[in-house]
Amino acid sequence: TQQPWVEINCAAIPEQLIESELFGVERGAFSGATVSRKGRFEHAHGGTVFLDEVGLLSLNAQSKLLRVLQSGEMERLGSNSTIRCDIRVIAATNENLDALVKAGKFREDLYFRLNVFPIHIPALRERKHEMPSLMSAIIRRFCDKYRKNIYRCTQQAREVLLAYDWPGNIRELENVLERAVILCPDEGEIHISHLGELIRRSNAISTGIADAAASSQTFVAPAQVVVASIDDWADQVIESGQGSLNTIRDSLVKGAMRRSQGNLSLAAATLGMTRG
Repeated sequence: TQQPWVEINCAAIPEQLIESELFGVERGAFSGATVSRKGRFEHAHGGTVFLDEVGLLSLNAQSKLLRVLQSGEMERLGSNSTIRCDIRVIAATNENLDALVKAGKFREDLYFRLNVFPIHIPALRERKHEMPSLMSAIIRRFCDKYRKNIYRCTQQAREVLLAYDWPGNIRELENVLERAVILCPDEGEIHISHLGELIRRSNAISTGIADAAASSQTFVAPAQVVVASIDDWADQVIESGQGSLNTIRDSLVKGAMRRSQGNLSLAAATLGMTRG
């Protein structure tokens, strides 16, 4: 049979509730405690507890957690009875626990107790080779959620995504791509204009746009051809075999962003569009 898996986001539980959430409550422990309730650890008996953001636990909560990890025993809040718990603990954090220990903000004994088999997961910016497959998987997931069929990102959008440093790691990538899927029309492609202001205004993205422009196919711009009207220019672009609507649209967006020096509202007004 499948063993229990219990996830606990330590950052989401207020300090005054951490003991009752983790270890449970005995009836009458405090006003309003009309029934006894199991804690997360008791629910995970025989299985695994995943402690996310463990570096954000208070020192008081760390002390109580250490006792359970050391002895395998716990007590519900308001009870004198000891409960045995057989669990495996996996902990994760974005914090530098070594630095927190030196600063006196994380118990050294708990750190050593948790650090039996450390696994370092590099930041997203350090594993850009995984980005294409991650992007595809995330886009597919949000396409299912919003019932859309989006084929791909344009070359320019991919270059932009790969150029960004992603300080928020996978969660930031998911946030950006979910917004892009929402904005992108069904049966369409994700363009730079769908990636959000946070991406467009970053220095990394400016570099990415320049690289994308240099590596993408170049089409004949209106200023480079002497024509009587925009219709004549369109005829020449189509005759050159470079008349993709996506290519032209992306180039117009980039040109407007350059002319407006990154001002999104001004760029949108230049193109007769609304911001967003």
